[in-house]
Order: sequence, then structure tokens, then C-alpha cells
Amino acid sequence: MPQATDPQPTVSMVIPMRNEKDHIGPAIESILAADYPLDHIEILVVDAMSTDGSADVARSYAGRGCELKVVENPDIATPFGMNKGVRLASGDMIVIMSAHTAFEPGFVPSCLKTMREMNADVVGGLEEPVAADSSFSSRLTSAFIDSPFGPGSPSYRSATEDVEVDTVMPAIFKREVFEKAGLFDERLVRNQDNELSSRVIACGYKICLSVGTTVRYAHQTGCRGLMRKMFMNGKYGVVNWRISPSSFYLRHLVPFLWVLFVLLGGLASSLLPYAWIPYVGVVGLYLALAVICAIKATRKSRIVWAWPLLVGLFACIHFAYGLGTLIGVLTFGLRSLGDTGPEKLAPRAGSPGD
Repeated sequence: MPQATDPQPTVSMVIPMRNEKDHIGPAIESILAADYPLDHIEILVVDAMSTDGSADVARSYAGRGCELKVVENPDIATPFGMNKGVRLASGDMIVIMSAHTAFEPGFVPSCLKTMREMNADVVGGLEEPVAADSSFSSRLTSAFIDSPFGPGSPSYRSATEDVEVDTVMPAIFKREVFEKAGLFDERLVRNQDNELSSRVIACGYKICLSVGTTVRYAHQTGCRGLMRKMFMNGKYGVVNWRISPSSFYLRHLVPFLWVLFVLLGGLASSLLPYAWIPYVGVVGLYLALAVICAIKATRKSRIVWAWPLLVGLFACIHFAYGLGTLIGVLTFGLRSLGDTGPEKLAPRAGSPGD
């Protein structure tokens, strides 16, 4: 890669993956199509011992304009792969991305422009959920993700102008952010980006969203897979809260409160006179909002006839996330999580210390 004195910063793309043979190719191709000098880009694919040939697919893109390396992550878990990639990265800027991600050609220039104009240290783009394949199940899960009634409406899906945010992923980081705020916490099986973002902000760095570029993300294939993912996110969100309360927001707690209301409210309605009236009213309001949002989302996805199924998916996934949080409280509420926090990225030789 070019020397550090080059006016354009060098960029390292870190892609942790496991068994992503259908997605890693399009992810790398989107990088190779960048409106940015390819000799300023390196790609680091960190493979968690894939068994489906993903690593070979990634290696097939070597020699196509930018440096590409495939390294192994024997620890399997995602944060180990992210950290290994960051440690090996040589760029002035480091991008953390998923194998399910595809960038627009202008991703890097747009993020660097926002970084300069807003004096930001971490920048990402608007997320556009796309179906992982052409199956009906994938289209339905994509409609769920794209609806504000699904996973909520964070800024990285709904902003209309460049704005400061509490988290964004995938994102381009200044190298110094990892040197001062540290790497991803390897105790966290999920939601590592939220915890890191809270430390980044605590260190005085600024996270921003660039609306000048869109990141396409192919979410979990199938309704069952998405339900399992949301259950696990809810469960391990409790670990995030234990380790870093500042990374746990009200939006993460809403499904848990909904599950408590459904369970305790249902019990109260069966035991107390008239308790069923407010219970039915709240459940009815939930269903009304679900129907309105389902019709809007399925119309956008051109499967409007499937809105009743999306209403059911809303209910199932909200309950799964909240139930996961409840299980997480019971599982991790009092358990010791260890005292070893994330290490920091070693500064480059000759760089100033803290």
C-alpha cells in the first residue's frame, strides 16, 4: 500500500466470516468497484474455519487491483475475528464490515467527506435491507427489517441528512480510535458494535452517519433464522448491559417490557375483575399499529397480499427478542463475566502515546 505521506488515506477492509460462500463474493466485488484508488485499499478476510469453501471463494479475488489476504480465526467467535483483522490492518482508516454487506462505489469517498465536514472519527452509511435471496421467506424478513415497527428505526436506516449518532455499522474508523478506545470486547458473543461505540463516545470521539451513501445488507435468510437471531440478540444484550450500561438503550428494553406486559397482564386479566379491559386495549393498539405498518412494508416490497403474515412475524420476533432478554436476565443477571476488558490496538511505531 502507499506510504503514509500520501494525501489520500489508505483503507483496510476487515471482513470476519464463517460459511458465507454465497455472500463473500458480492461483498468483495463491491469493494473492487469502489470510486477510490484500489492501490490504497487492502482487504482482510478473517475466516472462522469455514467448512463450505468460503475461504477459497475469497482467495479467488486476489490480484484484482488491491491487496487481499485470507487469515484464519481459530477462536470462531465474531469479535475475535474483528480484532484479528484490526491488528493486521495497515491502513490509516479501518472499515469493519460483514460478508452480507455490499457497498455503493462512493462509500469510502462519501464517508471520508462526512468525516472531514463534521470532524468525525467514525462514519457509516444508510443501511438498505435487501432479501438474501429470491425466496418469499427472505422477502418477508427483509420487509420486517425495513419497517420501523420491526427492529425500530435507528438513524442509520432513516436519517435524511448527515447526523451524529450513537452507533453505526458497517463503518470506517480512524486508526487512532482503536488505539485509544480499544478493540472489540471478546466476552460479547453479539452486539459488540454497541459496546465499542459507547467506549468510542466516552473517549471523546464522534460517530456520524453519511446519507451520501447506502450500504446494502442481506439479512438472515428465513423467518426462523431471523427469530433465532433476535432471540440471541435479546439474550446477550443483557451481557452488554452488565459490561457497559451506557451501550444499552431504551429501544433494547422495549420488547422485554412487552413480554412482561403480555405475560403478567394476561395473568392479571384472568384473576382480577375488569383487568382485561386495559389489557385488551393495549394489545388491540399493538395489533392496529402492526397491521398499518405491515401493509405499508409489504406494499413497498411488492408482496402486499402477505401483510397478515408480516403482522404475525412482528408479534413472533418482538416476543422472541423480549423472551431472550428475560432468559438473559435469569442466565447472566448474577453470573461473573470476568474482569478482562478489551485491549487496545498497539500504536504504530513513532506515533504519539496517549
